[in-house]
Amino acid sequence: MPRRNNIPKILLTGIILFLSVRLTFAQSDSKPPQEKKAEQKTDDPQKLFSIQCGVDFDGAPLHIFINSVSRGWKEYHDIRNLPELSPGEDSEFFVRSDPSGKHYVRTFNPGDDFDRYQDDCFGETGKLQSLHYELRTAWGWGYEESRAFSASGKMVDKSSRFFDTRSEKTIQTPQRAKEVPDAIKPEVHDSFNDMPFTSYLNE
Repeated sequence: MPRRNNIPKILLTGIILFLSVRLTFAQSDSKPPQEKKAEQKTDDPQKLFSIQCGVDFDGAPLHIFINSVSRGWKEYHDIRNLPELSPGEDSEFFVRSDPSGKHYVRTFNPGDDFDRYQDDCFGETGKLQSLHYELRTAWGWGYEESRAFSASGKMVDKSSRFFDTRSEKTIQTPQRAKEVPDAIKPEVHDSFNDMPFTSYLNE
């Protein structure tokens, strides 16, 4: 008989343990997500800028290069086999060229605090026609800049703005922007042959 009296106590202990485990998981799931860099909002930015460059996004041959500080340059032929990039160490280049000589290049540089994207359009002569640069930070703001160039290489148009990465709306210059002046500058290549991967393009 004394043993029977222990059964409700054992059941009660099990129920309490079960409820405490569920509560622990519920509390862990309710933790706010860590702040992270917002990805580009455009559904397919590469296709959008490729069309603006006059390059057939789907028809033009695709070359993908990754430059790694530790492993050097390597070309990839299948977008599904691309390795994960190391922030601050790796750079990724998507290159599309058509028979007329036009080129569209997208460059991606991931970082710990911000990611950088740049889209370059090169005309039939290989000269830079336009570029679009975008910086997206983990601090809730971003910066974008567009430039257009004449056939002689002179800049004929420029626009820029800071924006909120959550709403994409234009904002005033963030105070923290002064801490990263070099990050708010696109890298200008006057011609396609000036791009860092061209020596590996025909290997």
